[in-house]
Amino acid sequence: MGEPLPAPTETDTLKRNTMKHTLLLTFALTTLLAGCHGGVDGRSGATKKVKTPIKSVATATSFGSRPGLNGTLLCYNPATPDQAPMYRGGIILNIRGITELTDRGVKSILCPLTEPELPELAQKGNVQFQSIHFTGTTLDLATAKALIAYMKAAPKPMYLCCHGGSHRAGILAMLYRIHVQRASYAAAEEEFFFLGGSTVKDAPMLEIVRQTLKK
Repeated sequence: MGEPLPAPTETDTLKRNTMKHTLLLTFALTTLLAGCHGGVDGRSGATKKVKTPIKSVATATSFGSRPGLNGTLLCYNPATPDQAPMYRGGIILNIRGITELTDRGVKSILCPLTEPELPELAQKGNVQFQSIHFTGTTLDLATAKALIAYMKAAPKPMYLCCHGGSHRAGILAMLYRIHVQRASYAAAEEEFFFLGGSTVKDAPMLEIVRQTLKK
């Protein structure tokens, strides 16, 4: 028979407890972030599980589900103190959604949606509105350049949205980070995946984002 294992020292126990607490904290944060993407679809009435506490991550703050807005409202923290914040979320469902945005100082909205009520809602809130349509598979370089041009010219803060607020809105946020706030592609991509982007579903759009970096 081999030698008996030595009893754990106080240092060994401390290391194990520290690792255990770190893993539990990581799991809890991951679960919280995953749970905060949800909301009530005002058109279908379908209710999804929602967590609403305000929380901060390295690059963004989530306000959870907000009245009049589909999905989760995110505020992207400015890259430098002189920059305005940028907001991302789902489709604006009614005037309460516009009020949620204007209360935060939003002055312009950019989205790929064509619902006719959206410009009417924006006008009621005295917010500039622009729709440049694309889907997850039809975004091309010319459209991306048009999006970037509007992002640079429009008044800030800006709200970027799509129906659910995750995929196309996430791509819009990437373009904004890179071409307006001058973030690196690597940093914007990491943020995109952390905040709900997909390596598979969003691959065609990510390729177009990379093409915008070519001279």
